Amino acid sequence: MTELSACERARAAYAPTRGNVHEEGNAPVVKIQRRTGQLPVVWVSVPEGEPTLEVTGRTMVGRYPDVLGIFGPDEYGVEATNLGARYAGQGLDIQDPRFLPDRIDCFRAAEALSLWGASHGDAQALCNLGYFYAYDRCQGGYLGQDEFGREVPREPDGSFPCDRRAYECYLRSAQAGHPNACYKVGDLLAAGRGCQKDLAAAVSQWEEGYELGRRYREPVWWGAPALRLGRAYEEGEGCEHDFSEALRWYKRSVDGLSEAVQAGEWLYRKSLRDARNGVIRCEQELDGGY
Repeated sequence: MTELSACERARAAYAPTRGNVHEEGNAPVVKIQRRTGQLPVVWVSVPEGEPTLEVTGRTMVGRYPDVLGIFGPDEYGVEATNLGARYAGQGLDIQDPRFLPDRIDCFRAAEALSLWGASHGDAQALCNLGYFYAYDRCQGGYLGQDEFGREVPREPDGSFPCDRRAYECYLRSAQAGHPNACYKVGDLLAAGRGCQKDLAAAVSQWEEGYELGRRYREPVWWGAPALRLGRAYEEGEGCEHDFSEALRWYKRSVDGLSEAVQAGEWLYRKSLRDARNGVIRCEQELDGGY
C-alpha cells in the first residue's frame, strides 16, 4: 500500500465546515495565529486541482502544531519542514503578477512552518529559511520571530533584517553539515551581506560545501561551490592567484553542473556556461594565449 503524504492524510481526515472561510475550495492560502514568545499556530490549506492555485481554490486541511492527529507526531520537525517546502514550491509556481499576494502568502506559510522545523535543529529547515530571507520571498512580510519564538530586532529604519537572518540561518544549517548552506554562507561572506565581508572565510565555506556535496552525491551542491572556487583562484580573492588551481575547480564545476542540467536543473545553465568559459580563459592564460 502506498503511504499517504501529510496533506493527503489531512485531506482525508478533515471535513470542511460549510458557511465559513474554511469552506472547501474557498480557504485562504494560510492562516497564521501569532503567539508572543512562542512559534505560531499555522492553519494549512492545499490547492485544489491542477495546475494553477489562483484558478482552482484551496481547502483547509488542518493545523500545525497538530492537536487533531492529522499530520501525526513530529518529534524532529521533519513534517513541518516538508509542509513548509511544499508551500515554497507552490509559491514559486505562481508567476502571474496578478496573484502576487497568494505567492507571498505561500512563502509566509513556508517561513512559519520552517521555523517550527528549525526549532528542532532541522538543517534543511534552516537552509530553507536562509533562502527565503536571502531572496526576500515574503517581500518584507515576515513573522518577525526566530526559530525559538523570540522577537527579531528590526533594522534602524524598521525593516526586517533579511540579510542578517539569512546569514544566521544559513550558518546554523552549515554548522549542522548541510552542503548547500555551506556555499551559501560563503556567498554572503564574499558579499558582506548580513555579516562582515571575509573573502578567505568565504573560500573556506565553499571548500567545505564542495566536500560535503560530493559526499552526498548531489551535483549542484558540489558543482556550484566549485564554480565559486574557480573564480576565487582566477582572481586571487580570498586565496592565492593561481590559474592552474582555478582551471581545476572550473573543470570540476563543469562536471557537476553538466550532470545537474542533464538531470533537469535548468536554472544552472548559465552557471554551467560560466564554468565552461572559465575553463577556456584559464587554459588560454596557461598556454599564453592572451
